[in-house]
Amino acid sequence: MNVDHEVLVEQIHRLGTRDKYGKLKVKFGVLFNDDQCANFFEAMVVTLKAAKRKKIHLVCCRLAGM
Repeated sequence: MNVDHEVLVEQIHRLGTRDKYGKLKVKFGVLFNDDQCANFFEAMVVTLKAAKRKKIHLVCCRLAGM
């Protein structure tokens, strides 16, 4: 896993909550509005905003170790 993935996993653990099945989840808005995440993932946010503007549907992926 590269550094960006490791940081993303750390942030999901920090900000996420577990659902009734024990899966860790975090809404994009929570990551987007968090100052610490914004500093790490500014480029990702720009890319996601551009995708949204172009009406590109994004599919969530499952990261290894989650």
